[in-house]
Amino acid sequence: MTRRIFIYVDYQERKLYVSPTFNGDKTEYAQRGGTLDTCDLTAEDLFRLFEVKNIPDFQKACSETQRRYHSCLDGADSPKDLLPATEMDVSELPQLHADELIFILENGRQVTAPADWDGRMESLYEKVREVFHSIVSLAQALNSLVTGQGHGFLDYCEGFMISRAESDVIDGYLYARSEEQYQGADNTITKSVIFPDGMQMDVKCCGSQDAPSWTEAVLFDRRGNEVAHTDVFDEFEGKWELVHESILYTMIIKMEGEPW
Repeated sequence: MTRRIFIYVDYQERKLYVSPTFNGDKTEYAQRGGTLDTCDLTAEDLFRLFEVKNIPDFQKACSETQRRYHSCLDGADSPKDLLPATEMDVSELPQLHADELIFILENGRQVTAPADWDGRMESLYEKVREVFHSIVSLAQALNSLVTGQGHGFLDYCEGFMISRAESDVIDGYLYARSEEQYQGADNTITKSVIFPDGMQMDVKCCGSQDAPSWTEAVLFDRRGNEVAHTDVFDEFEGKWELVHESILYTMIIKMEGEPW
């Protein structure tokens, strides 16, 4: 029997809502034979019930799905006990044990987690990296045969918008000319983005007690280890690029109101 759990991703509250575990489907119960337990839903029916776009509909799907599973222990004259969807934090995902974890993302899009995933973000990023890079490498290799071009870079690019007030403060530190205007050594301003493979880039405005501030970008791996950094500059906004393991990571910082 395939054990399935559906997980609704609530972006606004930054929470997960988790269904009860559903064991098997109509086809699997029929294949077992000789069992008094049954299910009215095929796997396709089950997934269709969870084509939802909000939490109330997700909760309804959890209840309706449980009603479609029938146990020989169910009382004929008593209502079926239905388990509610439970709220969970991302850090608790390793506690879930099922053959399939189906996440419901924005606009009801369903994504099934890798079968052997242990629930940790770090290992999920590793799987993304392995699978995505393999596909990209294959596409680049085949494209080079067709076009005669080199493989080139895999490129990740993320944008970050800062307010006009933040931009003015940072520029004030970068062009400071007196002790009263200096940023100070303990007042670093940092803007960060996380790329799809879990790598993180920090762009920093760093200060001192007796000189104008300076900027740099630093790239970290999924464990927080620094793997690359830029030279020192005197501008904060604009395009920041770093390369690691033949991957180009780009962070673009713009002030609010500027076009992308």
